[in-house]
Amino acid sequence: KGVTLCARLRPRWTPNVGNVDLLYWYYGTLAMRRIGEPHWTAWRAAARSALLDNQRSGPPCTFGGSWDPIDPWGPDGGRVYTTAMAIRILSACR
Repeated sequence: KGVTLCARLRPRWTPNVGNVDLLYWYYGTLAMRRIGEPHWTAWRAAARSALLDNQRSGPPCTFGGSWDPIDPWGPDGGRVYTTAMAIRILSACR
């Protein structure tokens, strides 16, 4: 049941709906990677798309290369937490 739920709730960067949760995405990435095909391929593509399409561009002094702290943990962890989690997720999606 958990795999079915995670397969339905793949990463999508839609903050107005409130479904950006990097902690869930991180642990979901680890779980789906262990579960394997076909779930892993779909999860991996969704996570990469959600993160890479929403990474800040521009020079580093203007937050370039980081992610906005908009998930539920963002206000506590800030841009450093959000960017670190995004990088961990992408690293697991290699």
